[in-house]
Amino acid sequence: MNRSVLLTVVLVAAFVLLGMQPQVAYAWGKNGHRITAKLGEDRLSPKAHAAVRALAGTKSLALLSNWADFIRSDPAWDCIKPMHYVTVDDDETLEQGMAKPAYLSRACNGELFKTLNMPNNIVSAIDYFAEIVAGDPAKAADFAALLADSGATPLDNSIRLTALALLVHFVGDIHQPLHVGRSDLGANVISVQWFGELTNLHTVWDTELIEFQQLSYTEFTAFLEQEFANKKGLGLGLGPVTWAHESIAHRVQVYDAGDDGHPQANLPRLSYEYAAAQNALLNRRLYSGGTRLGQLLNSIFE
Repeated sequence: MNRSVLLTVVLVAAFVLLGMQPQVAYAWGKNGHRITAKLGEDRLSPKAHAAVRALAGTKSLALLSNWADFIRSDPAWDCIKPMHYVTVDDDETLEQGMAKPAYLSRACNGELFKTLNMPNNIVSAIDYFAEIVAGDPAKAADFAALLADSGATPLDNSIRLTALALLVHFVGDIHQPLHVGRSDLGANVISVQWFGELTNLHTVWDTELIEFQQLSYTEFTAFLEQEFANKKGLGLGLGPVTWAHESIAHRVQVYDAGDDGHPQANLPRLSYEYAAAQNALLNRRLYSGGTRLGQLLNSIFE
């Protein structure tokens, strides 16, 4: 076998092996974030809507909602990564989970991160960026200093717009129960089969359950508006601590897919039955995230 043929065989084998590995997921998929953002924007008061437009220009909240995931591949933004989640094991309280030090890569200046008292989890991050969006000059200056040290360029060179994009994203994330997950990377290491395809439980919840409906984000939003039109008690007026506690409470249902560590042939096989069992919870978390986002932004700008 000549060298070029051998290289081709090796590369093909490598891609096959990579394709067999469950992929790490990070948040609601693109449509999940767009759904919560659209629901939130549709609930803005005239004053809040004007303030958001002054800050974001023509960019809708749905457009901004996935920016926090788009920057994840850039090491300059590594300091933001711990803010997408909080890890709380079954024998821990939320407060204990929030007290854990952030896992930071070498690309993030850990000493500066601590000195500036940056949020080290999603619960604290929501409060932090809400204050920047509201106009807190001290926090805005600290965040700008962290980004400058990391070499990260703010979105449209605006610290407040960057904070708004992160806030929209994190409010969506915290309503995905696995972003308040266990020490299994939010179920990223729990391998499952989804309609026969190897993936992980986090990806099923981030993306697959939503895409299974085969609706655009605007169609899904319209469906949720109709589904919840006459339903009350979705927890308006509450904050990120309560939202996180809700996600913890929902984990038992979400994790009901079997344990990790089985041979691939015996991995939990998720399909119609799992989708049907999780559908009501999925819809409620998407809708709650969107309505609460709208209420939060209204409270900031009123």
